[in-house]
Amino acid sequence: MDPETVAEWCQTLNINTDHCLALLLPKEDFTTRQIYQLMDEVIPQGRCFIRGMKKDDATATTSVLLEWDCRVINLNAPPTVEFGKEGHKARLVFPTEGSPEGGSPTSTANEPPLAVSTTIGPDFITALGDFVEKCTKGSSPYNGIGYRKLRFFSGSQPVPTGEDDYESWMEQSMHVLDEWDIPEAHKKQRIAESLRGAAADTVRNLKLSKQDCTAYDYLQALQDVFGRTENAADLLYQFEHTYQGHGEKLSDYIQRLDKILHQILLKKGLDPKLVDKVRVKQILQGAQPLDPIMLKLRMKQGEETLTYNQLIKEVREEEARLEVKGSMVGASSGPKATVKTVCPMESSQEMTQMWGHKISSGGRV
Repeated sequence: MDPETVAEWCQTLNINTDHCLALLLPKEDFTTRQIYQLMDEVIPQGRCFIRGMKKDDATATTSVLLEWDCRVINLNAPPTVEFGKEGHKARLVFPTEGSPEGGSPTSTANEPPLAVSTTIGPDFITALGDFVEKCTKGSSPYNGIGYRKLRFFSGSQPVPTGEDDYESWMEQSMHVLDEWDIPEAHKKQRIAESLRGAAADTVRNLKLSKQDCTAYDYLQALQDVFGRTENAADLLYQFEHTYQGHGEKLSDYIQRLDKILHQILLKKGLDPKLVDKVRVKQILQGAQPLDPIMLKLRMKQGEETLTYNQLIKEVREEEARLEVKGSMVGASSGPKATVKTVCPMESSQEMTQMWGHKISSGGRV
């Protein structure tokens, strides 16, 4: 494979040629993990991502297109590498636009190597575990390693086995969408690959009507089709009239309120900056007035507003403290003595029967 072919391959996949090169391997069964390990040893700078793989029977080679998170001209990559106990040899071919020589083709099959081959020790196979661990901890989700896929969602009722209901799926999607540090196209792909059935049809119809839609547009369309039908005003009314039940833990009540509050945010019915303040206000109004934890929260009213994590942590710790205290009080109270109260009339009758029995039997008094 020559540099022009590599450049055409990049253009076909719509990839920046300045960030790509091709790895030509002997025609062997190399796994993606082995390829990543090889690149980590040969080119430790940056992170690469496998974008394509081709096998050529004519040249008995396997071509792998690799994309880096930086310009390949800065990688100082050798044109030829040797690795493994068997002495496998591989070549690195730069596309014409990204060649370190400013556009001149890299060495081909008819040209001698431009540099001394880089030899990799035979222990690189045994280091695969360390490599995978390092990629999982230190790499971004963009390289395709170490991120957890979304669970499937189809919108079917009842929820099929192996799928999430809508609210659980949407809550997870909103969370990871803010965490994914990847291009917009990859975000849309990860969301689309988790959709099935009617949910997938919803996104497909959205793309037909809106060509430049984003990942958030996907979620908004799914919210319109599968989300709750109440508007923001109805949800606010429900939130303000949700009260703690008798015997319900305060932590359970707070979590129940938070689910409604999340739906209000999805409907854009509340400024996210006011969420903590609105939550605490409703807890003070809707909790049982004699709840001991509630009384402590009222005493702290006026201080700095607690976030959800701070609030639920404080409430759960107090619930655990009260539970331990209650169990200790129950254990310290031992069994009580039972005192029988005897009626004077019953006592008199028993004495009469006892004396009569002794007289009739001839016994002495």
